[in-house]
Amino acid sequence: MSKRILHVDDDPDIGTMVCAVLQREGFYVTSVRTLGDVFPALDQDEFDLILLDAMIEEQDSGLIAFELLQNRFPRVPVILMTSLGEMVRPYFKDRGFDVGILEKPVSPDRLLSAIHSCTMNATRK
Repeated sequence: MSKRILHVDDDPDIGTMVCAVLQREGFYVTSVRTLGDVFPALDQDEFDLILLDAMIEEQDSGLIAFELLQNRFPRVPVILMTSLGEMVRPYFKDRGFDVGILEKPVSPDRLLSAIHSCTMNATRK
């Protein structure tokens, strides 16, 4: 059965690229462009992974959304996609969250590697 991924990014070009890469690899992808669409999507479907833009809509909206997602859906791994790279890690470490971070721009190979690593680790838990 295909892994189900929720991709959250307000940049349509990134959304198109991510969906094309993941669908070509056999993943089922739902893509949303606003934070307002995230929780309705999660209420309608079960996902194996969430790819979340750190700066969706506003500068730190994705960071806040990450915490909400971890509290409401703790078993669904989240990979944060950001142009800020490792600079955001202390924000999560101080709050006790372990977060996967992919720095934008992300190559298809790095994207797939991070997803396979994350979904394999989630399967082992």
